This record gives sequence, C-alpha cells and structure tokens, in this order.
Amino acid sequence: MNRHDFIRLAVAGFGTMLASGAAINFLSNKNTPEANVPAAEAAQQPTPNGKQRIVVITSSPHRNGMTSVLAEQFIKGTEAKGHSVFRFDAAFHNIHGCLVCDACGMNGLCVQKEDIENDLIMRLVNADLIALITPVYYWHVSAQLKTCIDRFYARTGRISGKQSVLLAAAGSDVPWAMDCHTLRLYALAEPWHFARH
Repeated sequence: MNRHDFIRLAVAGFGTMLASGAAINFLSNKNTPEANVPAAEAAQQPTPNGKQRIVVITSSPHRNGMTSVLAEQFIKGTEAKGHSVFRFDAAFHNIHGCLVCDACGMNGLCVQKEDIENDLIMRLVNADLIALITPVYYWHVSAQLKTCIDRFYARTGRISGKQSVLLAAAGSDVPWAMDCHTLRLYALAEPWHFARH
C-alpha cells in the first residue's frame, strides 16, 4: 500500500469514527444569543429530539481529495444520526477576504454581498455545530477556509459559544504536522469561547 492510499484510508476511517458518534455525542446546545441581537435574527428554533443543525465548511480545491473523503464520511455519519447538515464548499463559491472596514461592527451586515454573506453567515449563526474541514497547506489551513474564518468577524457575538470541530488531512509524516492546526484552533477558540474538547 503506498502512502497516498494509506493516508486516504486513515482519513476515511478517522472521519467515520468521528461521525459515528465520538465527535457528536459530547455536543450540547449551549448557544445563547446576545441580548442586543434582534429577536427575529437571533431566534433559533430547537431541533426535534436533540438533533443538531451542523454547518460543514470544506476548503480544498480538489473535489476528490482526501479532505473531500473526510467531509463525506463526517456528513454521512452525522446525517445517519438524524442531524441536519449544510455543506459550504468554500473553494467553489464566490468569496472574498475581510476588508477590515468595520461597517458590520462585529454584529451586522457585511458590505460584501457574495456567498459568505448571502449563503453561509446566517447558517453559522443558527448552527449548533460548526465543522471546519481543511487540508494542511504550508503548515496552515487552506486560504479558502482562512477567508471564511476571517469573515466570521461580522457576526462574532452570535457565532461565539458554538461547538466546533476541526478535521484536517496532511500529506506529511513529520510528527508535528498537525500542531499548526491545534495551536490555531485554540487561538480561535479562546477569544470566541468556542467549546474545546
């Protein structure tokens, strides 16, 4: 078995393990909208029977790559448990980086009217779980995922407190290949009070 096949099988197996319950069973609904958010926008209808609304952001420009396999297995496992899943393939959408104009005030509309603002951001606000799925590119998440994360800024208060999962695939066999993601996820989680597990 060559290295590519081994990594593909390992990633698929890891994704199946996570999706089968290990990454979902520990989740709980802890989301509390901020008091200053308009009720119509902040209202989150509870899902029946404890099922969760999950937003999956994938970010590899390779449609059939390893992270695609990982995403498919994660989605398959979560849907099999009755959770609803919205998948946003960042590499295949019209997305743009944050302009740092602060017109949103960290709690409002973004001036950019493209796919993050139109299709993704309010789904993140209403999600119970956000799953970020990325390859390791040059010891970092993909540029497409980083663009999405930067744009979380527009709804920081309403995304804060969400349960989150980071799934990543790397082609390197150095022992610290995933350390870059661990450190960055913790850096992202701490100020926004994402749940760390």
